[in-house]
Amino acid sequence: MAADQDRLAAYEALVRIDKNRAYSNIELNSVLRKSTEAGSGKDQVRNPGFVRELTYGVTENRTLLDYYIGSLVNNGIDSVKRELKVLLRMGIYQILYMDSVPDHSAVDETVKIAKTLFRGKEGFVNGVLRSFLRGKAQDPHDIADKEERLHILYSCDKGIVHLLISQYGEETAENILRISLEAPPLYIRVNTLKTNASVLSERLRDLGFWVNDNYDHANHGLKDILMVSGKGIIESEPFIDGDFFVQDASSAGAVAALEPCPEETVIDVCAAPGGKTFSAAIMMDNRGCIHAMDLHDNKLRALMKQAGRLGIDIIDTEQHDAKEVCDKYMGIADKVICDVPCSGLGVLRRKPEIKDRPLRNDGRDIAEIQYRILSASSEYVKAGGKLMYSTCTVNKTENQEVTERFAAEHSGFSMCKSSLTLPESGGPDGFYYCIFVKDSK
Repeated sequence: MAADQDRLAAYEALVRIDKNRAYSNIELNSVLRKSTEAGSGKDQVRNPGFVRELTYGVTENRTLLDYYIGSLVNNGIDSVKRELKVLLRMGIYQILYMDSVPDHSAVDETVKIAKTLFRGKEGFVNGVLRSFLRGKAQDPHDIADKEERLHILYSCDKGIVHLLISQYGEETAENILRISLEAPPLYIRVNTLKTNASVLSERLRDLGFWVNDNYDHANHGLKDILMVSGKGIIESEPFIDGDFFVQDASSAGAVAALEPCPEETVIDVCAAPGGKTFSAAIMMDNRGCIHAMDLHDNKLRALMKQAGRLGIDIIDTEQHDAKEVCDKYMGIADKVICDVPCSGLGVLRRKPEIKDRPLRNDGRDIAEIQYRILSASSEYVKAGGKLMYSTCTVNKTENQEVTERFAAEHSGFSMCKSSLTLPESGGPDGFYYCIFVKDSK
């Protein structure tokens, strides 16, 4: 029998991710799009959900899967070529984590792919997987060194493990890593320019989606944020009608703390993909002006397309490098949003490939860039105005150290509020923000 097309699609995406060091969602969406364009022939993916689960699961657990493979291969993991290694990871992942796949099917389907792609290696693949089923692999829980054990169990770069332990202690660090293996919840921001939370909740439930109304527990009291689940929500009529957009609760909370108001001028210096820009526009009741800047013009075009869907018309865009000051905006803004590029250690469950990539110089290099962006952004704030710095990382080097340095070197600004949210199981992502007020004189 021919190899299963769904598994072949996952294999193709995983090889691309591994070879190109690319983001998993980009490569996976590319593979699924190619399958859709192929029509109903033999290359058509039948179950995209299965492909996504397998692709993301292998990516999230890559180091652990390689540990098992290495313990079952005579010459170790480095003796196995990249493509064959990807296939073995897929087989072991299905055995370990996919309850919907019987063990014998996981082995048989993986061997079929080996026969198709690696003629002559199917016996090797079959032997490794059956050895794993017989419990021949080493148990990573037996590793004595704490950092090494967490590195293997949670498939996270050793440097990141060391950083998290040094900043938060072993217990909290392991909890952050444990949550990185969970499926992330989906939060949406209600577009109150068009509807309200009660009406949208009812409409989504009528369409078969699950909606959590427990705002205080799940959403930290943000009444216009809903936790939802269900297949195809961003293809649903409420989404198309502009009744909501996707935004994590922690990100929405940061904009709420900044308190953008109607008729104000707001600047978002790293605006794409637009969540904070849209939140500000909604809080401003679509009255005032938002200047949205970003380094990439194509991202700004996508932002404006979404603004149109949401019925927001107070946004204008400008391609600009946030590290440099845009002179025409100096001193004009009531509020400035400075959501900088970061290491992403607060969103590991959404971007699992981050865990496997070393964080250069513990984040100090990127922190220097973040500081330059924050300093340039401060030039736009008018007297008495507010400046918000935010990241989706939990690395103190990129968070507290940057804002403390800014406060020390910019005497005209006072820190009025800061917040660090660690990733929550079944809850919001890790996030940091700090709000400064410019001296009114």
